[in-house]
Amino acid sequence: MEDMNQERRTYLGIPLNPESGDRAGPPDVARLATHLGISPGELTAMLEGGDDSAANQDLSDQATARLSRIAQLAALAEEFLGETAVTWLLTPRASLSTSATAITPLAFSLEDGGLDHLRTHLLQLRHGISP
Repeated sequence: MEDMNQERRTYLGIPLNPESGDRAGPPDVARLATHLGISPGELTAMLEGGDDSAANQDLSDQATARLSRIAQLAALAEEFLGETAVTWLLTPRASLSTSATAITPLAFSLEDGGLDHLRTHLLQLRHGISP
C-alpha cells in the first residue's frame, strides 16, 4: 500500500484534489462504484444529492468534489484497514449519526467536517485508540 504521508494524487485514477483542475467523470464513478460493490447509479445519486439520472453525464463541480472526498476516504480506509476497508465504509454506524438512523462512513464523509472526523477516527484505530 502507498504511504499516505507522501502526496497521493489519485485513487483508482480519481483525482484526490478537485482544486487541481483534474476532472472526474462517469468512468471514474463506475470504477469506484465497482470497487465498493455498489451500482454506479447509487454512487451518482450520493454525489449529485439524490439525483441518479446524471449517471452517464459529466459530474457537477460539487459532485466532483464529493467523489474526491469518497476516494480520499477509501484510500485512507484501505491503508489503515486493509481488506476490511470496503465493509467498514458501507456498514451503518450509529456513532456517526445525530439521529436515530445509523449512517455509513461513506455517506458521513460527504457531510461538513465528515471526512476530517473519519480521518481522525481511522488514525485512532490505527494506533489502537478506541474512538
